[in-house]
Amino acid sequence: MGREFRFLDEGEVGLREEIGTSEISDLLSDDTLTLLLKALREEVKETWRQAVTVVPSVRQTETYAGLTEAPLPEEVDEGEEFSMNWDFRAEGPTLKNKKYGKIIPITVEAFEDDRTGALKDLAFSMAENVTLHKNKTIFGLINTGSNDTCYDAADVIDVSGGHPPVTGGAAATVNINGYSLGNLTEANLEALLASMAGWQRRDGEKGEYTVKAIYVHPNQLPAALRLMGSPVQVGTNAGHALNIHATDNYAIISSPYFDAGRWGFLTTVKGYVYQQRTPLTVLQLVRGTGMNFLRDIEAVRVRERWRAGFMDWRSVMQGN
Repeated sequence: MGREFRFLDEGEVGLREEIGTSEISDLLSDDTLTLLLKALREEVKETWRQAVTVVPSVRQTETYAGLTEAPLPEEVDEGEEFSMNWDFRAEGPTLKNKKYGKIIPITVEAFEDDRTGALKDLAFSMAENVTLHKNKTIFGLINTGSNDTCYDAADVIDVSGGHPPVTGGAAATVNINGYSLGNLTEANLEALLASMAGWQRRDGEKGEYTVKAIYVHPNQLPAALRLMGSPVQVGTNAGHALNIHATDNYAIISSPYFDAGRWGFLTTVKGYVYQQRTPLTVLQLVRGTGMNFLRDIEAVRVRERWRAGFMDWRSVMQGN
């Protein structure tokens, strides 16, 4: 029997031991296992969480509520009935969970001879790989947005015709959410904000959308930090003019998993979803069984079930 640990629900701290009466290998101390699990949970920055809405999942495939807008109030004359017309779609997007995992073999000799912190490095390597896999998957959805189809049959990140405000309706150029403006600059940032101000809701009404974060490839990070932090404008002709964006307080998401030169906005619209079915579990093979008995190898297995997906194009505005 192995020893298995499962991360607690979102908002709780620590780990729960699933099998409390099992034995642990003499070679793998509690201190080492604790270090490994601590690295998985606390030491590696989970950048991907800033880009998604995390939702729990209770089945293999989840169906989400229909994408629609609450109607605006209408004038009602004295004695008249209130209007009840509302285009609500009962069936929304579906996401099917996927299983991810890996078995990490560790030689007995590595435990016996560990005097240089090799096991600590291994713990951080495991933690990094679990997190980097999510970064690669979730930020990859943004990278491929101009090639993936949205619910309205337009590209998720539309760079030409624009999204139809109403599903099945005509394209509207005011609903373009993808541009090739070049590097992140104050002028390009303001051009993107001005374009976003013209977006329409699904009922054709003007929408009011708020930026929550700027996402950038690391080669655009210095520009993002200056724009969000410098009290004066940055540029050859800027002089000492006030930087009006210094107090915008947008979060900055930087990852090498964005394409080189990539930058854009994420809004407060819930567009990208991380659907968690089974939290990350870590299981250690008991000594004297399996690979340990045959090859003098300890084994640690990580396993989780989740799926990342896309709901609404209004959650993203790409500048380059």
